[in-house]
Amino acid sequence: MKVGIITNDDQTIQFLSKEVAEYGLKKLVVSKSVVFRSVKKFLNSEDEFDILFVDTGKDTTTSVESAKMIRQAFPKITLIIISNNQSDVLDAFPVRAYRFLVKPISTEMIDEALDSFRRDQFSEKYVIGKTKTGYRTFCMDEIHYVMADGKHSIIYLEAGEFRLSTPFSQMVEQLSDEAFFVSSRSFIVNMQFVLRFNSTEIILLNGEQVPLSRRRKMDFYIKYNEYIKTHTFK
Repeated sequence: MKVGIITNDDQTIQFLSKEVAEYGLKKLVVSKSVVFRSVKKFLNSEDEFDILFVDTGKDTTTSVESAKMIRQAFPKITLIIISNNQSDVLDAFPVRAYRFLVKPISTEMIDEALDSFRRDQFSEKYVIGKTKTGYRTFCMDEIHYVMADGKHSIIYLEAGEFRLSTPFSQMVEQLSDEAFFVSSRSFIVNMQFVLRFNSTEIILLNGEQVPLSRRRKMDFYIKYNEYIKTHTFK
């Protein structure tokens, strides 16, 4: 787990660096932190991070203002905002912060945030289905769509398709509401693979077509529009 820390406060740097290192020892995970004293230095870095703590920058930019600049450059990065003021939480909503921590921050606050992040990363990226040979996991980022097959379902991936004995309804329950949309009674589609659509069907990047029911087309237009504003695509 690679953690970025943006702050010009030496005490915060010392505390967070220590907490990230000790968290790795307690949880038996590899954890590394890198410190940036300004947003500009972070944006000029070529490093990739799993999670980013954002405090006041070197130029005295507030943590929320810094987070807004970072979110524009990295739509998917997980941000934890640290602030002296509880009232800043309202301004933090547009940047979709994972956590908003008010100083003084504690070991318990950091551990809870990192525990939750690790749980969410696994639960949001994988689903479980039953094949002929037993249960297996599927990465959500590789799923184009899932189709009902009677009482069972078929999952379509970049690498091919798998016929599952898992009911379609159970697959839908596992898939992320943020990235997937139930386009008809028998189909759920991954919006990151959408190329174009019309009033009756959704065309995916690989040319496959998924039906879009008349009853759900307006909901899809709205949700897809929200999705493309906040996500990058393959």
